[in-house]
Amino acid sequence: MKRNRKPPDPRGRSMRERILQADLSDAQSLLWRVADALRSGRMPAAEDAEAHARALNAILDGDDPRRALGLAGRKGQGRRERTSAEVDSIELQPTMQVELLRREGISREEAVERVADSAHIPLDTLTRYHKKHRKAALFIIDSMVRAVLRAEAKRRQ
Repeated sequence: MKRNRKPPDPRGRSMRERILQADLSDAQSLLWRVADALRSGRMPAAEDAEAHARALNAILDGDDPRRALGLAGRKGQGRRERTSAEVDSIELQPTMQVELLRREGISREEAVERVADSAHIPLDTLTRYHKKHRKAALFIIDSMVRAVLRAEAKRRQ
């Protein structure tokens, strides 16, 4: 007997792959499933539609939308630690941008302001990231510069 297979996701990954890769909560995965079904013109699965209907009714009754949809943390639940990939993209990359601007002769304050504006990061937050990750950013930038110089020297030989 042949199983009915879903057509592949137009973005190249199945819903399951996107959920597993994003490490989403059950509530977030429910929202993804419902949104994908509606976007593709299908009705969501019965259990997804029922859960979503309950959440919408709670919102209409005045409950906090984040809590009703299951997106708010529970009381007493500690803050989740960031993964190293999240730290890299959220904290280290803007710090590296600041340091690259500083190498062009721009003052630290001006560089922080420019990166904060372009990355939409509050100034005090980026200042804290810069203080915390400055040495790592400088090490990475210096390593990259040395690697480029070595490659250029090899090419000249």
